[in-house]
Amino acid sequence: MRRSANILILILFFIVCFSAPGYKTTKEADLRLKKDTLTQNNLLIEQAFKDSVSRQKTEIEKLDIHSENISEEMLQVSYFSYLLLNIKFLTTKYEIQEIHYLSPGDALVLVKISVPDIDILIQNKDFNDFIDKKLIERLGSAYATDIEKFSDQEVNELYFLTFIVISESVLEYVPKIKDFKSQIISIKAKKADNIWTLENSVYDYTEF
Repeated sequence: MRRSANILILILFFIVCFSAPGYKTTKEADLRLKKDTLTQNNLLIEQAFKDSVSRQKTEIEKLDIHSENISEEMLQVSYFSYLLLNIKFLTTKYEIQEIHYLSPGDALVLVKISVPDIDILIQNKDFNDFIDKKLIERLGSAYATDIEKFSDQEVNELYFLTFIVISESVLEYVPKIKDFKSQIISIKAKKADNIWTLENSVYDYTEF
């Protein structure tokens, strides 16, 4: 089951923080934009990123994990989705590196995306011991039992519960994660009616 647990962790982690502490502002050589205009545009583009993050948090909060009007099975699925989205929300970091203006209403935003380095994490003894401890606490002897002795239904239930336990454990372990891998991506931003919007959601760029 230890190998299976590692596989589940890999699945879980293509799995948000947003920051804009300091970045470059550039523009096409022949583009005329006043400094005040650039500053205002930058703030509006930052807000577009924050709004994207807020929308994701809203979607998480919409998940119904306590309703009495749906089946237990659907509640489990909703709860699992809730855990996965929270993991994604808490472990992915976005940082604006540069805003490059192509025209008064078009810009390319270079963003550094950082996600946990799973190759390092799943070899981390402290992390693995933490996950194993949580699995044994919740699953008891079932976690170490030969699953070939189980019925198909029992196997499915065990794997689903294992997903849940690992997800909850990862959420608890998030503050201890130190190793990240990063890449720089570009997202188009467009201005209409003095409102800047991103061509794609920041959540389209979490897997690499």
